[in-house]
Amino acid sequence: MKLQPIPITKLHSYAVHVHVLLQLTYSLMQFAMYETAKKDLTKDGHLKPFYEKVAVAGVAAFCGGFVASQCDLINVRYAEV
Repeated sequence: MKLQPIPITKLHSYAVHVHVLLQLTYSLMQFAMYETAKKDLTKDGHLKPFYEKVAVAGVAAFCGGFVASQCDLINVRYAEV
């Protein structure tokens, strides 16, 4: 697939759309994973230790970043045009 050149007048518009897509994919992935894991950790009704919550948040952020990196790649490619 060959990238089509983007007119200079529309470059800002494409960058904004890709940036919004990047933020949405990162945030949705991170929050969905964290909330799901948090429900699983608190099934018995007791609060879990802080270090477990931090570990779950770290894994969720890593996975969100991995998924959103594709949008960041698109953003960089459009910036090179």
